Amino acid sequence: MILRFLILMMVFRVGTAAGQDCTGFGSGKIGHQEILDRFGPAVVQVQNIGTAYLIDSNSGYLLTDGHVLDQLVEADKPFEVVLGYAPYTHLEFKIVNRPKTPDIALIQLIQTDAMKDVRALDIAFEAPDADDDLFAMGYPHFGQQAEVTLSYTAAKVSGKPKNGFIQVTHPEALGDSGGPLVDARGDVVAICQEEIGAGQAGRYLPLASVTNVIGSIPVSSRMTQIGQSVREGKSDIKELMQTFKRAAQNPTNVEIYVWATHHPNSPEFLKNVAQFIGCPIMPAVKERNIVDALVGFMPVLQSEEQGRTQLELAQREFKLGGQDAPQLATASLKAFAKAASTTSEEPSAQTANTLAGVAEIAESLGAEQDSVQVVTQKALVAYEAAHDYSNADKLADKLGPPNAPSVVSVTIDGHTFLPEQNKTASFDSPQTPNSERDELQLGNKTQVRPVGSKPKHAHEVKVVFDYDFTRTRVCEEGMKRRCVDHFNVLETNSYSRSDVLFCIRMQPGFKNSIQHITDSINVPSKFSGKTEIAIVAVAADGTESNPKSSSVFVKCLHSWKCWVFFLAA
Repeated sequence: MILRFLILMMVFRVGTAAGQDCTGFGSGKIGHQEILDRFGPAVVQVQNIGTAYLIDSNSGYLLTDGHVLDQLVEADKPFEVVLGYAPYTHLEFKIVNRPKTPDIALIQLIQTDAMKDVRALDIAFEAPDADDDLFAMGYPHFGQQAEVTLSYTAAKVSGKPKNGFIQVTHPEALGDSGGPLVDARGDVVAICQEEIGAGQAGRYLPLASVTNVIGSIPVSSRMTQIGQSVREGKSDIKELMQTFKRAAQNPTNVEIYVWATHHPNSPEFLKNVAQFIGCPIMPAVKERNIVDALVGFMPVLQSEEQGRTQLELAQREFKLGGQDAPQLATASLKAFAKAASTTSEEPSAQTANTLAGVAEIAESLGAEQDSVQVVTQKALVAYEAAHDYSNADKLADKLGPPNAPSVVSVTIDGHTFLPEQNKTASFDSPQTPNSERDELQLGNKTQVRPVGSKPKHAHEVKVVFDYDFTRTRVCEEGMKRRCVDHFNVLETNSYSRSDVLFCIRMQPGFKNSIQHITDSINVPSKFSGKTEIAIVAVAADGTESNPKSSSVFVKCLHSWKCWVFFLAA
């Protein structure tokens, strides 16, 4: 558990501005009474049917449940909310966004500035845990009572159904639907959907599941001005740091999130905003629990920053039972792999720990195994470079044998055989070799090497295959674990065991890429009957890839000729 915590600290470190601390954007925990005093007025009743709460004071936006509006229509009541304090003013509203699913609605006051003096509840896109201190507010009603009374109570997460809702234990009643579930910092993390458990619990929908609804709010005027200042290159980092700190007079999480996801994607804007990503934008949105805002800045995030963001989103989605967790975890691994491949820094123990930790976390979230292996391989290489052979051995055991080559074709005496063919072509008797040497082609490079003594009769064999060196790299000096030393070309038939026809030695330097490899050689093989040609990757420690994953069947048209020439050779 301690190791996992240290890994996360390394992965999710916050940015710093040059020479200054770039933290302190969020707020600490506050008590229930302070939450009630600050934000109680922002929670309103919806005509004795349900609850809504203010998330934008300047423009009058509120959130409630979709079924609350349905019941309002069924009761033939006007679209009005009722303030929870004297003189219990009624305010008309309109529906801005009400999707079919989930059961949520964004509404706006007709008089948009009617609650401008009320401090809005802020939002947070997070998944609360069982030990989190939570606070629920709403307007329950019993019978047809006309009194407007805000109910509030401490709450705890008590279950997480698979459909993405969270179960919260606290006294619940009709009318609480649409009410906020607030965390210890005073941020709304979920919205009440229904009463369950005979009024002793409620089912809540996390706001992380409704970012598209919140995203339908227009960019606020002050965030528009901030964006224009950034676009024109007039922003100052110290001024922005103050702007992004949580305070009653500063932009809310809603405003920041909407701006981040609606900003212009012009090259000029992205170029100017890039200098503020490390500080204050990234630390601010992480501390304020709206990491989703970084999605809008992915084009200007460095690869490792992209990886951290996607992994954090994947962990939250996994906790909420979301289906996007594996996809996000896989994208995170690809970003970390790219960062490790393009860095000019020498691998270190810290780099190795980070990569190994990221691979472990992403695998637990359901990431694709190919991507897990790529990052784990890079962690292994970093451990070896740091001379941490104990951890390198552990990762080598976990990775197992090298990945198999992908065979493109095998050509014998000019007859080409493809992997998907079984026996659709054949070749005849061996040919007299017409070359004194063989050529090994790696990408655009050609390595010429003498073949030694030339057989009197032989088949000219040419293999073409691809190999993904991002998953298993070529062995270099000092590397002994799960690196490709050479490739063996094997022949297997019904008359003999597997024999090595020839091997392809690799030169150091092939890594972080997929290489197209061609090798041609003359071999005195009989190739009698139906023969299987396989190409296997051989590691420095002798482990081999699975030959069945990279084989091609070939067939001699007149097997007796092949035998005669083989014996004559």
